[in-house]
Amino acid sequence: MANPSLVGLINNLALLFVMGALYGRLYPRSATGRGKLFCGFALGILGVGVMMTPWELAPGIFFDTRAIVLSVGGLFLGLIPTSIAMVMTALYRVYAGGAGTLTGVLWVVVAGLIGVAWGGWRKKPAASLSGWEYYLFGFFVQVCMLALLLTMPSQYVAPILSQISLPVMAFFPFGSFWLAKMLAEQERREKDKLALDQSERKYRELVQHSQACILRVDRDGRCTFVNDYVQKLFGFSETEMLGHHLFETIVPKVDADGNTVLADLPEILDRPHRFPVKENENICRDGRRLIVQWKNTPLYNEQGEIVGVQSVGHDVTEQRAAEKKLQAAERQLQSLVEISPVSLAFLQHPDKIVYINRRFSEVLGYQLNDIPDLSAWWLRAYPDPVYREMVQNDWNDAFTRVAAGNGEFAPREFRVTCKDGTVKDILFHVSVMGDQNVVAIHDMTGEREIDRMKREFIATAAHELNTPLTTIFGFSEILLEQNHLPAEQKEYLAIIHEKAQALERIVDDLLDVGRIEAGRSVQLECSECRIQDTISAAVDCFRKEFPDWQFLLNWEAADDLTLSVDGARLCQVMDNLLSNAVKYSSTKRQIRVQAMVDGDLFRLEVEDNGIGMTTEQLERIFERFYRVDLSNTAVSGLGLGMSIAKSIVEAHGGTIKVESELGAWTRVTFTLPLASA
Repeated sequence: MANPSLVGLINNLALLFVMGALYGRLYPRSATGRGKLFCGFALGILGVGVMMTPWELAPGIFFDTRAIVLSVGGLFLGLIPTSIAMVMTALYRVYAGGAGTLTGVLWVVVAGLIGVAWGGWRKKPAASLSGWEYYLFGFFVQVCMLALLLTMPSQYVAPILSQISLPVMAFFPFGSFWLAKMLAEQERREKDKLALDQSERKYRELVQHSQACILRVDRDGRCTFVNDYVQKLFGFSETEMLGHHLFETIVPKVDADGNTVLADLPEILDRPHRFPVKENENICRDGRRLIVQWKNTPLYNEQGEIVGVQSVGHDVTEQRAAEKKLQAAERQLQSLVEISPVSLAFLQHPDKIVYINRRFSEVLGYQLNDIPDLSAWWLRAYPDPVYREMVQNDWNDAFTRVAAGNGEFAPREFRVTCKDGTVKDILFHVSVMGDQNVVAIHDMTGEREIDRMKREFIATAAHELNTPLTTIFGFSEILLEQNHLPAEQKEYLAIIHEKAQALERIVDDLLDVGRIEAGRSVQLECSECRIQDTISAAVDCFRKEFPDWQFLLNWEAADDLTLSVDGARLCQVMDNLLSNAVKYSSTKRQIRVQAMVDGDLFRLEVEDNGIGMTTEQLERIFERFYRVDLSNTAVSGLGLGMSIAKSIVEAHGGTIKVESELGAWTRVTFTLPLASA
């Protein structure tokens, strides 16, 4: 099952990328009133989008990247678009509801205002700010967001701060930096594009009106004609250029990189048809260097001989500078991926591995030349052919389903052989981006070792407790049978005996958990059992122990129905289900037990009218050590009952499921085969 937190985070990052990509289209419109409204609605839709794929920390309390969207949007787009976006996202947060509503609305308002205020305070375009300032801005925004968590109900503040402070402060300022750099680059690119478009339009107009750089030279390289625009661009007068060699005016003998151009010009003059377009560096009268793209056309005399060259040129200095900036930005993005703490690999369809970052190599030891494609990866990472075939089949099936549109690629965990021969447990996450797959890996070896140590500890602790506990339980039972003991001592002994019984049940649960985690099923001692007697006895026991609850048994099966079951284990299941029904419902409530035969199955339901459960709680109800309520007022228990009950039912060949509605009811249903298990 996909990690919800991880799925939410990936979707948020995708929307941030969309924002960066759309900004280039939004920027030209942001100067007009109607354009500002459009930008505001677009920003609001993105804000709502990231809130629809959150990291949910608790019911009604979720976390996302809205603060990044609104703060960076405020910094770049200004007050009016940001205000519209703030209203849209705040209304959606109110609509979403929950305990974190006030804090969520404050996040929206404060993040947007910080972005607008920061842009106003700096008094210069946001795109001209430095990368360090973008990071500082993101850091300040996230500090404010964490401070606003103090407005939440007090019982949530400390747990949530402890859970999210480190990842938020470690990654979200980089998110603001990355998004701001992307928007700044988009704005610069759009400005460069606008400038280039204007330059091209001007060029066409100048050509039509003879305002392009038009000059003619003879085969000796002396100017025979220059138009006004050449004089204006380079600063030389017509008198200074006509009859003079190009090396004496606009063509430097050595360019800025130290390369000589003395040999190039004669070849161009002799064979202009071989250089229809030539881009070179020219020099102005004041010493400035320009990059000019020249289109060269041979000039012929009446005999068809080349007598000179006509060149039409335009200044591409800004365009080349913009290209250099874009290349620098791409290198910077690649550097960020390279230093990322997440292990990343990029796959080009169909199976070529085009890039792995440094962290990937640190975890697994492989360099790109070790695994240039998936074929090499399969052979080196999975040397065992049987295991390799299993992994390949699972991997290919998953990609086939994704390609067919049947869901996303769920995280998968496999044991991977590293370059040095060690074996690690690796969790794979895959995101499809166009014709590339981005693979992120997480080393789970440490977590799996901790799980193993936990299992060993549980088994050891349970066995070590079992012997002294049996002694305490046995001797307390013997002492209770003595009639000569004072009443007060008997009361104390009864408490000891009762607590020993409770501890014995806990030890038995731990032993069962140890067996289950070791891959062994629950031990059963089955015999033919009159099932109604077993169920009725369990219900009657709870009627006596909890007289304030109404236990209703509706028996719709045959009275003499017998099953081959372990009666003691079945009682353990009923104790867990009835105990939970009592714990999570108030007194005077009904607890209904219904038994029936459904085809070739015996079916039993236990239903209460208690607090119910959320969807997330239902998904985890059978996890070991999971408890629905972790508050200080929670009922006692280790969170093992439902896990053990599931194992017992499945050991009998049956099934168990839980249905619930929050605040209304919970129904647990298990089935057992009528034939011998």
